[in-house]
Amino acid sequence: MTQDAEGDRAERRALLLLLVVLGLVYVRDMFWTLPSWSYFLSSVEYLLIRPVLLMIQVIHSLPRFARFTARYRFWTLSVQALLTFAPAFLISDTAAVLPDFLAGSTLLLLRAPWSWLAYGLTVAGTVAAITRMHLDGHITVHAVFMITTGGLLVFGMSRLADAIVRLHRARRDLVRMAVARERLMMIEDLHERMTAQLAEIVRRSENAATLVASHLGRARSEATMIIVGAGRTLANAREAAARYRSTPSVGQVTAADRGDAEPRLARAIITAVLCLTIGYDVDYAITHRAGVANIVIAFAVAAASLVLQLRHSLPTGTGGPPRAWKWTLALQGVLVCAALYIQGVAWIGIVPFLGASMLFLVPSPWSWASLAVIIAGDVLLVGAMTSDTSLGVFTYYPAASLLFGLGVYGHARFARIAVELRDARAEVARMAQVRVRLRLSRDMHDVIGSSLSAVLIKAQLAVELLGDDRTGAERELREVADLARRTAREVEALSVTDSRVSLTEELSSARTLLTSAGVVSRVTAAPAGLPPELDHALAMVVREAVTNVLRHSKPSLCSIEADTEPDLVRLRVTNDGATGPSGEGTGAGLGNLGDRLHDVGGRLGVEFSGETFELSAEVPLRKPAASLP
Repeated sequence: MTQDAEGDRAERRALLLLLVVLGLVYVRDMFWTLPSWSYFLSSVEYLLIRPVLLMIQVIHSLPRFARFTARYRFWTLSVQALLTFAPAFLISDTAAVLPDFLAGSTLLLLRAPWSWLAYGLTVAGTVAAITRMHLDGHITVHAVFMITTGGLLVFGMSRLADAIVRLHRARRDLVRMAVARERLMMIEDLHERMTAQLAEIVRRSENAATLVASHLGRARSEATMIIVGAGRTLANAREAAARYRSTPSVGQVTAADRGDAEPRLARAIITAVLCLTIGYDVDYAITHRAGVANIVIAFAVAAASLVLQLRHSLPTGTGGPPRAWKWTLALQGVLVCAALYIQGVAWIGIVPFLGASMLFLVPSPWSWASLAVIIAGDVLLVGAMTSDTSLGVFTYYPAASLLFGLGVYGHARFARIAVELRDARAEVARMAQVRVRLRLSRDMHDVIGSSLSAVLIKAQLAVELLGDDRTGAERELREVADLARRTAREVEALSVTDSRVSLTEELSSARTLLTSAGVVSRVTAAPAGLPPELDHALAMVVREAVTNVLRHSKPSLCSIEADTEPDLVRLRVTNDGATGPSGEGTGAGLGNLGDRLHDVGGRLGVEFSGETFELSAEVPLRKPAASLP
């Protein structure tokens, strides 16, 4: 599976689990306290107020509505707060409606410390609404527990889902920045190495051309220095290309460790939810079963449950399950059963955490089957221990158990996924840096190296002409200056984008260079209407082929033919005077050309017969679809 597919899958899972958690909070709150007010007002709450509150929370939580909520958050929060508390304070005998959503939204949309102040006011408002109903004190404690844990779960799952979506969708930006940084570093190196040397070649060429007519000895000295300088610059370009190609490894793009915000947030919320849940169970156990022995048992169970669950939930150094997890999972199961057997329904709150551990540690689908069995057993156990068979028991407890189990699992799992995605994005960016390093190495050899080779060849030709043809020598020296300027522009172009050369321009330059070297040339016109990437690839074939002809052969004739068929472009460069065979793929130049043609769906061929050497390139006009990196 590609990294894009993994990111898409993680994004879908995060959003799905977020919606499930919101739905479970909605169902749990619906069946916690049934209002005793009129049928009409109950209908308004269940058919209007609650659906509207759910819709508002979905807007607050889903990343796709982030711009809307950032702009209108004070209005949507005000409407949410009004719908949450208006029924409780305007009409007696009813509690706040879905205060968990409001608590989570305050943490999501407001900045600290105002977010925590609003969170506390939401809890206080819920307690005040319950106090007006004159309910048992334990009900008030339970309400505080519900809203604090529910608000934290809504906030945490929303924030983690948003982080996963942002990390996944920021891939291209990260790659673009990494590539730009790598390109800038390399181009600065090239400028430092080559710009001054090319400027010196231009200066000496123009000076030598001026001196040809009046000071032949000084002109010859300048031309000789041009040859030395061009050779040194060419050697530097080849050394840089070889270094970029042979050492493509680059530094790490971005750190992804446990210091990231997502794991810290997940650890904090998991710990808080576990402490609140276990604390509530301890309070219930102590309140309903007096005695020192029960107090000791309660605190022992609480400590053991907290340690085991944190061990199963928090990420390990290796990224896999903790050591001896089968034994600790079995120990957690024994602990849950023992606590329920000794102190009864007081410890019903730790049952969902066993399900979360199953989801962490047991392979799918057995983990989900185990969770279903645990939740079903939890509900049946509550019904048996309390002799309550009402609809609320079979609706509230499954929703609450699933909420805590999936909430803890979701926070831990998606915190790990966030780190994995961050690592994957960093790796994608690192590989993009490697590709740009190799691509620039190829351009250094093909584009800059070939241009400098032409400079060197023309400078050598100018020296040879100084004795017999001063006019020709002056012409060659001025062309050396023009070639050096063009090479400097090509170096500059590498810092902006991939260097693009034109097939038409390369054919014209090839004809001029061959004629200057005394080679009879037959060059056809470039095919019209070629796609830019094909035109560039074929231009580079011409440049490298002509450079090789003049450097490695003693030609008297060279022909360059380009023709098109309905779905194919064919280019052939043929020369005589070849001094030896040159197999396909031999050397960096032909290897680079093969890579370029492969990138556009083409292929490179070479043929040696006697003293005749032919290099051919075939490129389809319809490039095969390529996958994104």
